[in-house]
Amino acid sequence: MANFIGRLIEVGLGIEKTRGDAEESTFWVDKMNCTVDDTAEVAIDDSTVGVIEDSMGGEVVREGAQGEISGKVRDISFGAILLAAFGSVNSGLESGESDVYNHAFTVKNDAQHPSLTVEVKNPNQQLAYALAMLESLEITAEVGKYVEYTASFKSKKGVSASGTPTYTLENPFLAKHIVVKIADAVENLESAEALTYRDWE
Repeated sequence: MANFIGRLIEVGLGIEKTRGDAEESTFWVDKMNCTVDDTAEVAIDDSTVGVIEDSMGGEVVREGAQGEISGKVRDISFGAILLAAFGSVNSGLESGESDVYNHAFTVKNDAQHPSLTVEVKNPNQQLAYALAMLESLEITAEVGKYVEYTASFKSKKGVSASGTPTYTLENPFLAKHIVVKIADAVENLESAEALTYRDWE
């Protein structure tokens, strides 16, 4: 296989209509890093037949994939990751707007959050990882920098895919776009006073 650098890897995300059924990528994301790869769990046969080897072999008992995707938080594709994290979204036109939408993400209080298909294309192969479930999500915002994320997934093992990477023009978020509020209850957040950069640096 030909050698390649990580910058040549392309990553797509699709929100699955049926959990575990691979979905064509809706969003091809600008990423900083991607380390999604197949994994396998092996049962070791430690029987002996009169030889000194510590095992006679093993069998694969479970296959899957896991890894991380990191990048800048952007206004369109990041919604798929937030949906995987929270589980539910309510979307509607912003008041007084014709093409600006407001998306309110809320926690779906069960173990059946929407799953994603993560599609990874590199110069040697292209694989789709269905039933990708978010294991962790870290969002970092530093004054004077872009807002960045690192998303860790577990999924089914990769299967051959053939989606064509198509990138949508997106707007990145900077730390200055963040509003931080503190209140004693969620319903009081909207009327709470926003903290200044000096307060949360």
